[in-house]
Amino acid sequence: MARLLLIFLLNFSINSGSSNYVSPQEYFGDSYDEALKYCRIYQREISRYCFQFQIDPKVASSVIFPELIRYNRFRDMMETTALELAYVSMGADVADFSIGYFQMKPSFIEKLEREIQNFPEIFSQFPEIPKYPNDFSESQIRNERISRLKKNEWQLKYLVCFVKIATEKYSEEILTHQNETLMILSSAYNAGLESNYEHLKSISNTKTFPYGNRFTGRFSYFDVANYYYTNHSNQIFQKP
Repeated sequence: MARLLLIFLLNFSINSGSSNYVSPQEYFGDSYDEALKYCRIYQREISRYCFQFQIDPKVASSVIFPELIRYNRFRDMMETTALELAYVSMGADVADFSIGYFQMKPSFIEKLEREIQNFPEIFSQFPEIPKYPNDFSESQIRNERISRLKKNEWQLKYLVCFVKIATEKYSEEILTHQNETLMILSSAYNAGLESNYEHLKSISNTKTFPYGNRFTGRFSYFDVANYYYTNHSNQIFQKP
């Protein structure tokens, strides 16, 4: 209840302020700067993963940049130990929560593990993603999934795999609307791969970042991703 009240007060403050435009960098301040710092620190690692699989690191980093802000903004409020235990024991229907810099949920990875098997060429590039020891129980698989999610290397692997799948899944839409590639990819990361183009377009204009669908904010998820892509990604990531 206290957390919901805090979010309500923050949301009220957002909508009570001046109507003059404030950029995401100005608005999120230190959280935005910390997100930039992450990209600079891990620039080589992100680039290596992306170039290995023919992904533009500027696009990939833009897709998750709003989550880097969210992580830095709310990390002091995060306590996941009980949620982890609940997830391992009973699954994502009982406990589903964001983990790490990219704020990936166990349910997101479960869907990715299923989705990749619909794309044989991508599956051949990431066979380890849906693979677990044959003798593992469901709870052991969930425990291993949590362990992977806590590792930066695995989150990068999941991210690149997601971009590959989303690019293929929405290939017709991307071909038709080439200037909307980042909108489609970032909105799909935010809303899920089961979303159609119309839904992705709709949420790209819905100002609910960073508090979610219950609250109206200054920006959509795509607004923040696009601002970073336009203003900062070229400064951090270069072509190979």
